[in-house]
Formats: sequence, structure tokens, C-alpha cells
Amino acid sequence: MAKPNISAALTAAQKATLKANVNANEAIINPFSVNLTLAERRKRRKVGTFWIGYVQLGLKVAQEHPEIIPADLAVPEYGKDVVLFSDTDEIKIHHSKYIEKLDDTHMAVGMEAINQTDRVYELAKSAEKRGNAAMTEIVKEFAKYFKKNKKKVPTPAP
Repeated sequence: MAKPNISAALTAAQKATLKANVNANEAIINPFSVNLTLAERRKRRKVGTFWIGYVQLGLKVAQEHPEIIPADLAVPEYGKDVVLFSDTDEIKIHHSKYIEKLDDTHMAVGMEAINQTDRVYELAKSAEKRGNAAMTEIVKEFAKYFKKNKKKVPTPAP
């Protein structure tokens, strides 16, 4: 259920811990991880949890019936692939719950911040119309975010 107002903050230590945990996880998978391009992802057969039983069955057949397996199919390496596929699926499922929460929280708090900023922008425009000269440059700065080519909008420093 959506929270109507997120009132929280991450301490510097909490942010550092979150980042360190991700870095530790990356260090574990980096020796064998790959980064597929979008084109490579599109070309490949889709795999997921559904296929674990299929590959486990294939491995079982290969192990129990070596007489049908050609020499170029290394069954021990195949076994390692099947185990890693299963293990990474388990980890992916575990992490996806966390990532979904992070994405949802990011989206919700981002909308809160944007809605409040829209209000501040409207207030600044109203103040400018009433003759507050200090708002002229501020309104121009806000307006940059609504131009058609949003890629040219600078990201303000934190």
C-alpha cells in the first residue's frame, strides 16, 4: 500500500553501507559476470526460473547416459553452468524484491518532491508577476526543465 507521505532520510553511514553491500556483491560476481548489449539481449533465447527444471533434466540425462553425449560437450562444465544458473536465479529473485522496493520508494518520493517543486515554481512565477525581481532568474532556471529538449537541462549539483 502506498504511503501518503514519505518522511525519512538516509544517514551518510546508511548510504555508505548500502553502497558497500552492493560493491561486495559485485566483487563476488565480477570474475564471471557479463554485460550484454540490448541487441545481444534481444537475440538470445529468454531464460528464467521456468527453465531451471529443463536444464536440470538435461544435466541428469547427460550424467546418467554418457554414451549419448559427444566428446565436445563437457558434462562437468555443463554441470557448473546449471548450478550457477540456478544459484543466480535464486539470488536474482532475492534481490528483485529489494530492487522493486527501492524503485517504488524512489518513484514515490520523487513524485512528492516534484509535486512540491511544481508548487514552488508556481509560487515563484506568481511572485515574479507581482514584481519580485529576485524571482526573474529563478523562474528562467525553472523554465529550462520544461523545454522540449530535456537532454540539455543541467543536473544541479547536490
